[in-house]
Amino acid sequence: MTTTDDHFRLLILPYGEIDEEVLRQTADIIQTHLGLRTSVLPAVKIQKRILVGPDTADTEKLISQVSDIARVYGQLVLGIIAADLILPQQNQLLDGYAEVDGAAAIITLAELPRDKRGAPAPLDLKNLILHELGHVLGNNDCPEHCLMSEKRGLYASEISFCARCRGRMERALTHWRAR
Repeated sequence: MTTTDDHFRLLILPYGEIDEEVLRQTADIIQTHLGLRTSVLPAVKIQKRILVGPDTADTEKLISQVSDIARVYGQLVLGIIAADLILPQQNQLLDGYAEVDGAAAIITLAELPRDKRGAPAPLDLKNLILHELGHVLGNNDCPEHCLMSEKRGLYASEISFCARCRGRMERALTHWRAR
């Protein structure tokens, strides 16, 4: 997927202190696999109203804030946070969350496996980013052997989108580029 549209970009929104290398890797992943240009927004301090513990953020409140930022900019936004993400009503930890057919996604670095340097493992980071952006671009979890599968073990392997999920994403990107 490629784009020549100069005004459309995916915005990366760091919450708190996110390592510059992780932000660079995120931008590279999005450019390489989705053909989208990116911009990194200034880091946002995590508001107390979003925290449900010292290192845990309420996913629904956070995605609401990311969605508001997406509306302001009129662009897709991927938030990145180092704190855990939780759905408080279900007491469920998540590694990411996204609006299906929306404009906002959030991922946490807290649950990702680490490489020898202590940084998020690149393959796991790539698969998580693409999975959550796949939701934003119209896909629910997929029953196929696909990046949109909800099966837990998938992040540790090289995997791509199935033809159906890739087609949905291409149609959604065409819509976003035409805005």
